[in-house]
Amino acid sequence: MTAESSLDPRPVGAAPAVPASSRTAALAVESVAAALLTGFVLIPNIGVLRLTLMTGGLLLATAALGWALTLKSAKARAAAVSALLIGAAGMGQVPSEAPRPALGVIAIEQSPYAEIRVLDTPDRKLRLLVIDGGAHTIANPATWESAYPYVALVGVTRCLVPTPGRVLVVGVGGGSVLKDFASRGWRVDAVEIDPVVVKVAREHFGLTPDDGQVYTMDGRRFVNANPGRYEVVVMDAFGSSSIPFHLVTRESFRLVASRLAPGGVLAINVESDGWHGEVVKAVAATLRTQFAHVLALPAEASAEDLGNVVLLASNAKPEPAAGCDAFARSFARRGWRNRFSPEIEGAPILTDDLNPVDLWSERINVAARLDLHRYFGELGLKSY
Repeated sequence: MTAESSLDPRPVGAAPAVPASSRTAALAVESVAAALLTGFVLIPNIGVLRLTLMTGGLLLATAALGWALTLKSAKARAAAVSALLIGAAGMGQVPSEAPRPALGVIAIEQSPYAEIRVLDTPDRKLRLLVIDGGAHTIANPATWESAYPYVALVGVTRCLVPTPGRVLVVGVGGGSVLKDFASRGWRVDAVEIDPVVVKVAREHFGLTPDDGQVYTMDGRRFVNANPGRYEVVVMDAFGSSSIPFHLVTRESFRLVASRLAPGGVLAINVESDGWHGEVVKAVAATLRTQFAHVLALPAEASAEDLGNVVLLASNAKPEPAAGCDAFARSFARRGWRNRFSPEIEGAPILTDDLNPVDLWSERINVAARLDLHRYFGELGLKSY
């Protein structure tokens, strides 16, 4: 034995030690691969429920196998392995949740971004698009007219610019905003990041090519890549559970402002715990860095109630045209009557570098879920 080999602590014939840096790199690659596999393959094709149960089953199976290998009795090992195989076979039979049209559950879809459900009320007079437990569209399936007040508030933008014109809608949902503009002669472009949402809107909410050209990509990327001008831009990609922070920053609003025609209007639909919630104040303060005029149109009658607030931003003073058809709807009249300039003193400016808006939405998310379940109870949606 040489001097070098006598100093080597590894047993003779052992594999060379793997450097710590290599192990760390391998773990990083494995983690990234697992995240991509889970988000883009397993969840869309298996579903969260089955995936969770299967993961639990695999953990139990691994423990059972380890236990079986420690048993000295051959019969005990055989029994343990048999139980393991039976359990594995049972896990493969875990059913996925299926639509139940008779109970009002019309469709259940999984996408890389969310769980999507389509629900009908027992009287079949309302159809709801529910994304990750939050209602994003409520419409009458006979006419596809929206029952959500904020759609009427967004329609006020048509009174503030020459019509018909071009409108860009960021966030498709069930397509209510697209239909509202298209039916009045506007040329509609729409952007939706989730292709399954577009599929559901076409299959279950009557969205047609006549309602506008739909692009499947991130809204900010679309605005950045397309230099066209619009009389109105509508940002409707926000829900109680998630606010895409990169859409409500100073940099994003600067980009949108460059795509507006002279006198054009940006409308942003947000959910807030009251008219003067911190999300409203921060988004309004950030809008004021790019626009001379910012107005808030609340959907709720009470300033304390949870609900939608539509923020309008423009470099021209908002002055509605006389006789505009948008004010024929009561929600639009009430929202305009209750319009106010948000208090922005002390409110933070949201930037690409620092933007906590998605964290603020958590409190709104909890309140919205409770409110939604009360609403479901009123509608008789017990099967949800």
